[in-house]
Amino acid sequence: AQAARLYERHKGEEPQKRKQKIIRSLLQKGFEYEEIRRAVEKLDES
Repeated sequence: AQAARLYERHKGEEPQKRKQKIIRSLLQKGFEYEEIRRAVEKLDES
């Protein structure tokens, strides 16, 4: 859910940069890298 929110917030940015920002903010919130990566990949497909 949080990945989706961040995804919306960084909508206007180029995909690679956006992905890195999302991963960075979620890591700071204490999420596991693997979890984040899966969530981001799911969002990319939609």
